[in-house]
Amino acid sequence: MRPLFARTKETAMTILEVILAVLVLSMISVAVFQFVRSNLKAISLSSEDINNRLAMERLTEVVQEEFFSFPGRGTSTLVSKAVKVGGRDVDSVEWRSKGGPGLMTTAAKGEYIVRLRIKPVQRDSSKYEIGVEREQVSQETELGLVASTGTSKPDWIPLIPDAYALKLRFFDPRLNTEVAGWTDPGARPSFMRMTITRAADEEPVDAVISIPAAIATQQQ
Repeated sequence: MRPLFARTKETAMTILEVILAVLVLSMISVAVFQFVRSNLKAISLSSEDINNRLAMERLTEVVQEEFFSFPGRGTSTLVSKAVKVGGRDVDSVEWRSKGGPGLMTTAAKGEYIVRLRIKPVQRDSSKYEIGVEREQVSQETELGLVASTGTSKPDWIPLIPDAYALKLRFFDPRLNTEVAGWTDPGARPSFMRMTITRAADEEPVDAVISIPAAIATQQQ
């Protein structure tokens, strides 16, 4: 028969081993959790960055496709406003379209004014988004294009969510420099520089969108 103190000592050693095992397992679990969380965060940031770049590329392609159809000069209106609100650029540019990338459809009837702009996601919201606004200005009838009544609400198509600022600059070949805003609908800039800032503390991203017909006209 074993002495009582020996049995007590063995029991104490077993409890200590269990405590040590639990501590080791806890440390391993914490390390694995942090590793998995770090990897998931990295994947999320990478996916977000890819999505942001794709959104920028899609927007650039949409506007470039529209600008390809512009005549060098004439009645195809191209005007822009340069505005600052609370220190951020909230520029806009508008043109006329009869269907195509700017309207997100080729089946539109009549003529529309398309505006590329940045605006709050909701009224009085601090979050902004960039998109195109389309407003019908003439309807297609058997007699041709007839002026629209202007009673319908413009359609809004968001393209880049969570944007902070949109700055547009136009190269004026007459001045040989970039200008803020384009107010001469009868003339055409050589290209438009679109600068998008996604957040106040992020570096802006530039895209240069050319107007081929205007450049060809200037070279003649």
